[in-house]
Amino acid sequence: MALGDNVMAKEEMVNGSLAQATITIGENRYNLLNLINFESTVKPIMRTRGILGRAGKVHYPTGWEGTWKGKLSYNAPIFRDLLVEFKNTGKLPSFDITVYNENKGGTIGGQNVIHTGCVIDSAILSKIDIETEDELTEDISGTFDGFDILQSFGDGAIEEL
Repeated sequence: MALGDNVMAKEEMVNGSLAQATITIGENRYNLLNLINFESTVKPIMRTRGILGRAGKVHYPTGWEGTWKGKLSYNAPIFRDLLVEFKNTGKLPSFDITVYNENKGGTIGGQNVIHTGCVIDSAILSKIDIETEDELTEDISGTFDGFDILQSFGDGAIEEL
């Protein structure tokens, strides 16, 4: 088999603009209709130590940390409201973010990921920009304590050799 004999079908590419995202705060669930982009990352926390009889060090996982970031149109107060509650009460509310991507034109289906125990660590409080004709946007970021992949993409982009 020559390199390039197997390629991913163009129908299996996922269009990010067809995604859906929701935020659940307490008992209330909201569509994040003003979300422009979102990305979450899980990073294993690694430790290093020596072992008798080996010249090199070994690396082993001791946990993980989850972070997220995104960009929103600057037209919804939901994240600023969380920071106001923190300012007034000293309690920073946690929330869940669910992201669903689906490839409607292909065979790989969808992926549904829920991020639990989310906390915001940065949001724009106020903003002015008179030198742009573009809409105002805001960057947001935070951490999460748990996650589940409720539905995974199929195997349209990988194959066993």
